[in-house]
Amino acid sequence: MTLQLNIYQRAELKNVHKQERYRRCADRIKAVLLIDSGLSFGKVSEYLLLDDQTIRNYIDRYERNGIDGLLNDSYTGCATKLSKEQEEQLKENIKQNTYGASIEVVDYVKETFNVEYTPRGMVNTLKRLGFVYKKTTKIPGKPDREKQEEFIEKYKQLKA
Repeated sequence: MTLQLNIYQRAELKNVHKQERYRRCADRIKAVLLIDSGLSFGKVSEYLLLDDQTIRNYIDRYERNGIDGLLNDSYTGCATKLSKEQEEQLKENIKQNTYGASIEVVDYVKETFNVEYTPRGMVNTLKRLGFVYKKTTKIPGKPDREKQEEFIEKYKQLKA
């Protein structure tokens, strides 16, 4: 399989590479450019720390679908364990109750819906549902100056 890019295709790939934010997509572009420059699949896979077949797949995707096909990441993930109704019920429960850790939500889901999650899986599910985790911190109370002085006076009287 030999790749022959013209000057405009190379320039377009280089331009897209400069603007690409994701390393995976940038590696795909680099693979195409390196193969076009005459390097072997083995050398390119060695330089990019990728499998030889992966490089071949990138070239094939580029030849069939151009840059859009090369950069398209069609990963969809796995199916959710909870139904839409269960997710809505979980959302309402989380809005009404405060949980300190994802394991507590895992326990709630296990008891309520009889569905098992790992703590990490629950974190991912909660992110997908729009929740974020913020570590709880202690906030000092705002003391009432008069009450403090009153307490000090009572304490001094009690001590005397």
